[in-house]
Amino acid sequence: MILQRHLSIRRILALVSLLFLLLPVGGIYFLRIYESALLRQTESELISQGAFVAAIYQHEIADRLTQQHLPVSRYGLPLAHAQRQKSNALSPIFPQLDLAKDPIHAARPQPEYTRDTLDPVASLAGTQIMPVLQEAQRVTLSGIKVLDYQGLVVAGAHEKGLSFAQVEEFQASRQGKPVSFLRARRMSDTSAALGSTSRNANINVFVALPITLQNRLIGVVWLNRTPMDLPQALFWKRYELGWTVLSLVVIAILIARLTSLSITRPIRALVEKTRLITQGDPQGQEPLHAPITREVAELSDNIAQMARTLQQRSAYIQNFTAHISHEFKTPLTAIQGSVELLQDNLAEMPPAQQQHFLNNIAQDTDRLGRLVSRLLELTRVDLMEKIDRSAQTADLRGVLHELVASQKDQSHANPVQDDLWPEGAGPAQDFQIQVHFEAPALGEQEAFRAAIAPDSLHAVLAHLIENSKQAGAQTMTLTVTPQANGVWLDVQDDGPGITPANQNAVFTPFFTTKRQQGGTGLGLSITQALLERYHGKITLLDSTTGAHFRLMLLSG
Repeated sequence: MILQRHLSIRRILALVSLLFLLLPVGGIYFLRIYESALLRQTESELISQGAFVAAIYQHEIADRLTQQHLPVSRYGLPLAHAQRQKSNALSPIFPQLDLAKDPIHAARPQPEYTRDTLDPVASLAGTQIMPVLQEAQRVTLSGIKVLDYQGLVVAGAHEKGLSFAQVEEFQASRQGKPVSFLRARRMSDTSAALGSTSRNANINVFVALPITLQNRLIGVVWLNRTPMDLPQALFWKRYELGWTVLSLVVIAILIARLTSLSITRPIRALVEKTRLITQGDPQGQEPLHAPITREVAELSDNIAQMARTLQQRSAYIQNFTAHISHEFKTPLTAIQGSVELLQDNLAEMPPAQQQHFLNNIAQDTDRLGRLVSRLLELTRVDLMEKIDRSAQTADLRGVLHELVASQKDQSHANPVQDDLWPEGAGPAQDFQIQVHFEAPALGEQEAFRAAIAPDSLHAVLAHLIENSKQAGAQTMTLTVTPQANGVWLDVQDDGPGITPANQNAVFTPFFTTKRQQGGTGLGLSITQALLERYHGKITLLDSTTGAHFRLMLLSG
C-alpha cells in the first residue's frame, strides 16, 4: 500500500516530458514573447513605409522651394542643436515597442478645426504625393498621413487641412525624434475570420517620423496599423506550427524512451536484484550485465559487493557459532561428567581420585575463561572500523625495544614450570627475541614508522610470541625491512614449525594443535583481523626451520 502511494519514475519522466512540451506554449501565452514579436514586426513595417514617404515628401518640398525661389532657412521650424544630424550619416530606426512594458494610450483623438491655414508649398507637395500614398495603402493596409510643421494634414483621406497638433506623437516628433505609441482600438461588434486580411487585435501601433530638410522640421509622417493577434498569427503559421508540435512530441517521446531505457529499466533490475538477495538466491550477488549509466553501474557493483559481504558474514557467523558451540560443549560436558561422578561416588572415592577430577574441572573452567576472553577480544577487533593510515603510527624501533625489554623481565620474574607441559611441547625457559633492521632506502625516521597503533602492534606480536612459546621455540627473530609504500616485519622462530597439512588452516578460528595444553585457536585469527583494520596483512611463508610469518604494514 505504501509503494502504491508513490509515483513511479516512468510517470515522473512522462510529466517532465509533458512540461518540456508545454514550455514553448507557456512562453507564448505567459511571457507574451510572440505577441511582442508581432508588435515589433508591425512597428518595423511602419518605420520602413514612413521612411519612404518622408523621403518623397522631402523631395517634393525641396523642388517646390527651388521653383518658387524660397530659401530653406525660412521654411519650417528649426531643430535643436542636439538633434541635428549630418546629411550623410546613417541613422537607422529600430523597433522598440514591448507589450509587457509600454503603456496603451487612449484611442486616436479626432482631428480639430483650426484657424491656421495650410502652407501653400506643403499643400501642393501633399497633393502631389497623395496618389502615391493611396496606391501604397492598397497593399500595406496602413493608415498614412503627412502633417506639415504646424500639425495640419497635407496628405490624408478626407482630413486635409485638419489639425493633429495636439496629439502626443506630433508633439514628440516636432522635436526631431521618431516615436512609436500603442493606442486602444475602436472595435466593431463582429470579429474578422482568422484567414481574413482584417485583424482582431484590440490595439493599434502608431509611428511618427519627423521630416527634416537642412536641420529644419518641414513635416511629420504619421502611420498606424493594427498588429496581427496571436490566434491569427498561429493560423497563418498553422502548417509550420503543426510540424513543430509534431517534432516536439516525437522528441519528447524519444527523451522519455531514452530515460526509461537508461534509468527506469536498470532501477527495476536493481529492485529485482534486491528481491533475489532477500530470498538468498546467488544470482542477487552478481552485478547488472547492462547498467547503461555509470552511476547505475556503480550502484549495481556496490549492491553486489554488499550482498557478497553479507553472505560471507552470514556464513562466517554460522561457522563461528558452530565452532563456539563445539568449543564450549566439550569442556562443559567434561565438567558435568566430573561433577556427576563426584556427586555419586564422593564417599567411596579415594582422595587422590577426587583431586584428579577437581583438577580436570579447574582446567576446563580455566579453558572456558580463556575462550571467553579471546572471544571478547576477537569481537572488539571485528567491531573496529578500518583506521585512517595517517591517524596513528608506531615507531618500530621503540615498540620492538620495549617488547624485548618486557620479555626479559618476564623470563626472570616468572620462570616456566616444565612439569605442567608434556615433554618437548611446552614453552621453553629463557625465551629470547632478536631484532634486526635492514638498511633503509629512506631516512630512518620515515623508514621505520608503520601505520598502526603501538598497543595494537604489541597485541599482534604478543599472540605470535605466545604461539612460539607453546610450540617450544627458544628464539624468535624479528626482521624489519622498509619497502616503497610500507614496512615488512618478518617473525621467525626456531620451533618445530607448522606441518604442510596445517598451513592452510592456521588462520581458521578455533584451529589449534595445542588444545590439551590450553590453546584456544583464536590467536592468529585475532592477529589477522587486527592487522586488517589497519589495512595490513599477515602471511605464512615457507620455512625450513620453525614458523615464519610476515607482517605487511603501511608506512606511517
